[in-house]
Amino acid sequence: MFGLKTTVKTVIFLDAFASATIYFLLLFRFAQDSSPWGMTAVALVSMLTGAVCAAPLGAWVDRSDLRTLWIGATSTSAFLTLGLHLTSTPWFWLVLLACITAAEVVSGTVIFKALPKTPGMTQTSASSFLVGMGAVLGVVTPAGAALLYAVAPHACFLLAFALQVPAVLLLLKVAPKGEAPQLEKLSFKDAALGLGALSKSLGLLAYLPVMYLVVTATSAEDLPGLIYLQQVGGDFIAGAFPGMVENPGPAGYAALTAFWSLGLLLGSAIPNRRWFSLSTYQSLIVGGLAISLAIVVEGMFPYAPVIAVAFLIGGIGNAVHNVGVRSSVYEQVPEEHTGQVWAMVSVSFTLLAGLGKMLGTPYLLGEPQQVVIGCGAIATGVILLFLVLRPICKRSR
Repeated sequence: MFGLKTTVKTVIFLDAFASATIYFLLLFRFAQDSSPWGMTAVALVSMLTGAVCAAPLGAWVDRSDLRTLWIGATSTSAFLTLGLHLTSTPWFWLVLLACITAAEVVSGTVIFKALPKTPGMTQTSASSFLVGMGAVLGVVTPAGAALLYAVAPHACFLLAFALQVPAVLLLLKVAPKGEAPQLEKLSFKDAALGLGALSKSLGLLAYLPVMYLVVTATSAEDLPGLIYLQQVGGDFIAGAFPGMVENPGPAGYAALTAFWSLGLLLGSAIPNRRWFSLSTYQSLIVGGLAISLAIVVEGMFPYAPVIAVAFLIGGIGNAVHNVGVRSSVYEQVPEEHTGQVWAMVSVSFTLLAGLGKMLGTPYLLGEPQQVVIGCGAIATGVILLFLVLRPICKRSR
């Protein structure tokens, strides 16, 4: 009925949606039990498990049969989700979440390596699909998880498990066949920390600190931006449609951020077009500047239509940048290390985004609008400084 490429994409989406849903379902469950520390524990367990496991699990993927690992990781995640349904012990939920997170690190790394090898796919088209899927999941997952929990609070994990079962069954048919590559054994230090793999990826390392600073700075805008955009968006709705909404702030925030999500979705398809001529390096720079400048415009011009246009362009740049990040790993990292390096890079982005949100705690660094402008300016300045210093460093070498 469906081609191989469509079936593989369906498998990836089902598993990703179910896994992301589990995170929100656990938050809802702890919130219902009035356990704020439980909610914090869910976030910490999810982040720290990925941080600790990324390098060794990525190295394992590089040295294993991708079919076996993909089926095994997805099946393990499904059965652990069933375990969440069968137990009501909070600390055991956290243990199962840690195991699910580790399984998802494995399956995500396998997908990074295997998807471009699917007939009809390339590295760019695979990256475009995954970035676009991430944009869709960012919108539908919180709402989908809330709906599952509202409809069946005591069977929500069972419903998530039901989404994973067809993914496992389809994988048995479409997972790529092959043998494990014969690679040198890694020392414990290189397996656990990934230093050896990173040392062979100097092209990536040259720009990685810039990406890290941009991710941290733009993530720090998130929470102050929530307060600021509610005010700006709410004022616009109240003026344009007086009396239509009792509390227009949340509606204004949702409407404005929807433009960023729309830009992400539209932008994810651009690098896969024939007319797209930016190199990977140019995609990183242009995309990073579009993100940063959109945040500067957001803070400088507190007018909803202007912010909506800036967010649409920023979202497009965000997608181009994200595809560029994936492409840089494919291009700059030797094949035998791509799994480990990608696992480390993707998890490090998650950690730095969390750090940025903590630094952006509302009113910690100033008024929300000031923080928004500052975050955008810092990210823009970092990229421009890199553009100035890069040719100087090249000439000096």
